[in-house]
Parts: sequence; C-alpha cells; structure tokens
Amino acid sequence: MLRCAMIGSESHGHDEKDGKPPHHHCLQSGERCYKLLVALALLLGSACTHKPDVVRPESVSVGAIFVRGSKTGWWQQCTPADHGVHCRIWNEAGLVLEDEVFLPYDGGQPPEAEELKISPEPTFPGPDRIFLTNGRILLPRSRFDELKIFVDWLEGKRNTPR
Repeated sequence: MLRCAMIGSESHGHDEKDGKPPHHHCLQSGERCYKLLVALALLLGSACTHKPDVVRPESVSVGAIFVRGSKTGWWQQCTPADHGVHCRIWNEAGLVLEDEVFLPYDGGQPPEAEELKISPEPTFPGPDRIFLTNGRILLPRSRFDELKIFVDWLEGKRNTPR
C-alpha cells in the first residue's frame, strides 16, 4: 500500500508502459491481495474446524456408524429384532453405553431392516438416541418415557426438557 501511495503521489499522469493511471495498478494489486486473504481465511477456518477421522476401537462392531456430536461422538448400530430393533451405542473410546431394544419415538411400527440407516450428523445427536436418515428417531425401551419427553422438547413440542 505504501508503494501505491508513493506512485500515486509522484505522478498524476498516465503510466508510460500501458497508458493507464498509476492508481489502476494499485487497485489491481489490492484486489489480488483481498482475494488471497479471503482464500487464506477460508483455508485456515476449515483446517481449524475439521475433525480428523476417528479410529474405530476394536470393541466396536464393524457395522457401526460414527455419529458426530459437537465435542465428541458415538458409535451406533441397529439390527432388526423380534420385538423391535436392537441397537448398541458405544462412546468414542469403545465403551458400551446402550445395548438393548430401541423403540420408535413416533410410536409407529419398528423400522424395517432397509430403513435402519443411521444419520452420521443429526441435528440433536446424543449418547441415548438414534436418528435415522429417514427422519425417524429410536429410543431405548428401558428409558423410553423419560427420553420421549426430552426429545419432545428438542423437537419444540414442549416448553421444558423434563
């Protein structure tokens, strides 16, 4: 910028090489600098927010999906069962958090095997609920009533979480 100011103050005429006013080169240079700074900011921003891939612990089933939360994540897997859907949730390190029959939050029929596609980045991830890609939510049978109230709140159907 100092160079541009000096060139602009030395001459009020046109550049001998291309016939353009001296400030024209400064504007082009400034525009390039601006574009470079924007590109650099985008690159640094994505480098700071991108989480590296998570390594699957040996204790986690090969078919489990990693679900990202804001600070951590969980491994989740569901398979069809006789009376619903059997799901497992592991923490990021591979410790089992849930291992039981899960029921649909909406009270409908359990999802079919082809519907058991777990969303890896749901809106409200957690260690006690499973969001499917078709929009359905599964909750553990042992805590269904308690978690249904909480999910009602998450979904905007209640004013309080409890």
